[in-house]
Amino acid sequence: MIAYLIQFTRASFLKLVIALMALQVAQVASAATPPVYIFATFTGDGAEDMKLRIYTSLDAIHYSLYSTTGYGGPSGALRDPSIMKHTDGRYYLVFTAPPPNKPYAYENFVGLAWSTDLQTWHTMPNISTTGIPGVKVSWAPEWVVDGSGVPKFIVNCSSADSDLRPYLYTATNRDLTSWSGPVDIGIGAMHLDTQVLKVGDTWHCFTKSKLLHHATAPSITGPWTYLPDRPDWANLEGPCATQLADGSWFMQVDPMYDVQQYMTSPDLINWSPLIYLPGMSIVKHGTVIRDDAFHLPPGSVTATPGDGKVALQWNAFPGATSYKLKRASASGGPYVSVANVTGTSFTDSKLTNGTTYYYVVSMTSGGAESPDSAPVSAVPFVNVVTLAHRYSFSETSGTTVADSVGGSAWNGSLPNGGTLGGGQVQLKAAGSQYVNLPAGILGNSKAVTIEAWVTFPSTLPTNCCFFGFGNISGTSGSGYIMCQPKSGRIAITSGNYSGEQNTSPNPSGNWSNQTNLHVTAVFNPAQSQMALYVNGALKAQSTSVTTPLSAIKILFSYIGRSFYSGDQYLDFNLNEFRIYNGAFTADDVAATQSLGPDQLIAPAARP
Repeated sequence: MIAYLIQFTRASFLKLVIALMALQVAQVASAATPPVYIFATFTGDGAEDMKLRIYTSLDAIHYSLYSTTGYGGPSGALRDPSIMKHTDGRYYLVFTAPPPNKPYAYENFVGLAWSTDLQTWHTMPNISTTGIPGVKVSWAPEWVVDGSGVPKFIVNCSSADSDLRPYLYTATNRDLTSWSGPVDIGIGAMHLDTQVLKVGDTWHCFTKSKLLHHATAPSITGPWTYLPDRPDWANLEGPCATQLADGSWFMQVDPMYDVQQYMTSPDLINWSPLIYLPGMSIVKHGTVIRDDAFHLPPGSVTATPGDGKVALQWNAFPGATSYKLKRASASGGPYVSVANVTGTSFTDSKLTNGTTYYYVVSMTSGGAESPDSAPVSAVPFVNVVTLAHRYSFSETSGTTVADSVGGSAWNGSLPNGGTLGGGQVQLKAAGSQYVNLPAGILGNSKAVTIEAWVTFPSTLPTNCCFFGFGNISGTSGSGYIMCQPKSGRIAITSGNYSGEQNTSPNPSGNWSNQTNLHVTAVFNPAQSQMALYVNGALKAQSTSVTTPLSAIKILFSYIGRSFYSGDQYLDFNLNEFRIYNGAFTADDVAATQSLGPDQLIAPAARP
């Protein structure tokens, strides 16, 4: 009996030790993988603004850009994206899908897409709302949060201009290709941006009319009881309440006349005053979810080739302690580690020009390594850049500005006048003044760098253009490259604005009231690249350019004038304007930034 008890005690002790070890491992694993908050959003009403962006955070307050996905749904534009993670491990997005140039168009459907990596999105069949007789609009769909595992969403639809109300749709199969609905949830007319969630046995609804309202009910279809209104909830749109890891609540809102804000609550009933969401001033109505099993690599990895080198860059991830870069000589690997860095960039040097190199990046967060990113590739090459045209505005009178490099055949003019003096030209919006350069000035270049030192002494109009090279069809641009200073962006298109490919972020910065601004715009479609530098620093870029410079027919070359008849002129002083054949590297930009507008970069200064 004693022996049996000893054996039993030993066995129990071993089980206890194993259980404690398992608990310890679970605690370590839990500590190693804190929840990640994922914010899906868009940035405005322009065609390129209505593209999905993904941000990530460890506290739901301080976000980092994870991916500028470029995804715009079936129409090329989306609004009000709502994200959820399904039980199949995929992320699903439901959204408003307007035409690119009609953000508030009538629609009788909502868009649906899925992704496994938050970067590449796959469009699914639209979800029809024609079950609502005479439906006119289908706006701001939002996933229902109820813990059931059965996807549901609320969409705000109307059968008349004054009858906007929320309807419920429920998935009837696992792959989300069949839906039941619509079901009027009983909130009533003239409500928009509706979020519905269930906590315990109580349903909560946050919905906007003139005020943001909060109602509760025993069922998703009511009857709903409204809580007392709060005056500080006036003009709040896009509510999204998310439960934090500690059990408290966070609600993000999109004020109509202000930038993104949030509030907190211990119980979903009592809310703090509004607080500004730091660093998120340009985003619009979106949703935040908490992902307790986030296991993805760094986002938006890019590879930019140079002379004997490849510059790699990716977006920062909150909580990452290091990033591992791996290289292969063939697609698919095998990959060999080449660096372990704490920053978000690395230049792989001493490479062979003309050889294709493949890269993946992983990150370490909480002591665990993520999967590898999707591979990127680049081919190093000798980067030959030549100065083709230079306008220094050294004249003191007249309406001609000389090209000191290209020669008199490429001299520019001031059709509506301008003030010359002190090595600058001053142009006034009131006089519709601009610089006109000859047609065909970009030649047959496969890559072009445009550099200028410019002062914008006043608040810039929303729709204006710093420079543009291309053609005009009727009252619109057609096939051009351009730079818009109010939003700090450059773009290329073979058609009009609806087909523009922009640098990101867009907007990247407002150049109003800026003095002696050094602007460098690099158009390198042959390498799928565009980059915008301001005062030597990279501010925006694109690595997915598909429109070649050969598609740009340079019949008009303007500085200070738009190709669009409705756009405005602008006040500015121009100190120097240069056009290079070839693409500047970041080192080139840094070198010419240090020299200033009165000196030229020497060939030896370029690698």
